[in-house]
Amino acid sequence: MINIEMRINASNHSKYDLDGAEYAHWGSDWKNALDIMCDVDRALESNLPNSRDDLAGKYHGWLSSFGISPETENGWWSKAAINPSNIESFIKMRTDEEYDERCETILRAINLLNRIGTFKSKFQTVDELLEEWKL
Repeated sequence: MINIEMRINASNHSKYDLDGAEYAHWGSDWKNALDIMCDVDRALESNLPNSRDDLAGKYHGWLSSFGISPETENGWWSKAAINPSNIESFIKMRTDEEYDERCETILRAINLLNRIGTFKSKFQTVDELLEEWKL
C-alpha cells in the first residue's frame, strides 16, 4: 500500500516557493520551506525503501520526460511535482510491471514527438495523460 504524507499542497504551495533573489531575508522560512519541500523525497524513500537510486532526481527526470514541469522558476518542486497522484504514479511505475509498460508506451510516443518539436503536456498528472491516450 502506498502511503503519501505531504504538508505541502496546491493551496499552500506559494507560501513555500521562495524567491532566490530574496535569500538574505528568508531566515527560518528557508529552513521550513526546505523541510516541507523534502516531503516529496521522504514520500518516495518511505515507499521505495530498498532503492539505491537518487529517487528525487529520478522523479524529477521522470516528470520532465512526460512534459510535466517538476520545478518552479525559483527551483522548488512545482505544484505538479507535489501532487500525490504523480508521486503515486512514480511509485507504481517502479513497483507494478503493467503500469510501467503503460508509462513506457507513452514515453516512446513522446520521444517520437520530441524529434519534431518539444512535447509539453497540457496535463498536470501522469494518470491524466495515460487516460487521454487511452492506456
